[in-house]
Amino acid sequence: MKKVIFTEEQIKRVIDQVIKEQQANEFAGGTDAQRITHALLSKNFGLPDGANHENNYYVADIKQVIAMSGKGDRSAFLSVFAPANKFSEQPKGYLDSVFINNDTLQNTGSKSFRFETGLVYASHNGLLALVRAMDNMGGKGGILTISFGGSTSGKEAEAQRIGTGVKFDSNRAMSQSSVMNTIEQVLVALAVAPEYRQIGNFIGVKPDETNENIISLFQKVITNVAIGAYGFMDYSKKAEVIQNLTPKGYITKVDIDIAGFAQKLLPLQKTPDMGLDERTGKLKLYNERKRQTLDSIGDAFEENLVNILKTTYMKNFQIYVENYLPNSAAQIVPMIKNVKFDYKGLGYSHDLIFHSYTGGSTYDNSTLSQKKVNYQTGN
Repeated sequence: MKKVIFTEEQIKRVIDQVIKEQQANEFAGGTDAQRITHALLSKNFGLPDGANHENNYYVADIKQVIAMSGKGDRSAFLSVFAPANKFSEQPKGYLDSVFINNDTLQNTGSKSFRFETGLVYASHNGLLALVRAMDNMGGKGGILTISFGGSTSGKEAEAQRIGTGVKFDSNRAMSQSSVMNTIEQVLVALAVAPEYRQIGNFIGVKPDETNENIISLFQKVITNVAIGAYGFMDYSKKAEVIQNLTPKGYITKVDIDIAGFAQKLLPLQKTPDMGLDERTGKLKLYNERKRQTLDSIGDAFEENLVNILKTTYMKNFQIYVENYLPNSAAQIVPMIKNVKFDYKGLGYSHDLIFHSYTGGSTYDNSTLSQKKVNYQTGN
């Protein structure tokens, strides 16, 4: 058999495609045991002719439900449903139910469904639970969890009236390389003469920033990297995630001797970043020796930094997925070992900055969106 040899580029394309396909979207809708009428669902959410079909199931194409959720108009969420067969001959018959393809939930309990294609049948609190789940779908299918609670009042009932959503895009979570560029820029800022900090793009570093503030910024950035704030976590939910997951082994502190390493970088502020042009007598030429010095003193530190960050990040990533994306854990967890923490070296970053290139940055929008809402009765 002839041996097939793949080029690095071919391998990269395969890995990138596999990573691209690892998406997850989980959302849930829950109700308490208090009854709701189809008539009220018509008034509040656009269910067609609910008052005359209290004893009917309603049916919709799942793709249409998903598309409607993306429009954000709650008053029309149920307008894509139509009356189907009767579940009771009594005109005022009542049933809390959801049927999705070949799976069913009725009356009480909780169940998860694959919600992407096919038909959904529902009645009464099943329709209300779908509305609450649609609040968090955002136009994308995924894993839907419906729950019917057993309480009608009090704190227990309030806790059962929920809508939650976790939207996850693994492309960003699986690569922290751009964030590593930011980390390198922060470190390089400690070695650059203060009057040159306005040159290029030192992410988060002002031209007049003190060395102490730059060190503090570095510590904050690497902590946020380790906990997934620039990757798999919704940054706005950071406090909630840390509170919920720390008892389960989530790591929130990174042990890196930045102060000691900074003492190696700070003396380089006295080394010119730009060399002297002998023809004009002006500082103009890039100082290649400084680049080489930065690479030399930075190699061991960066290698150790990446090892610590990657190990911590991957452990936290798995804990996060197992707790916030439990239905997708089997899909995502095996991919975590492929997370990328590529870096170029401090000399390379210094070179880029002084040749007017723009380096990486932390992400403005999160990889993952989390949401949880408690509802009033009937909403």
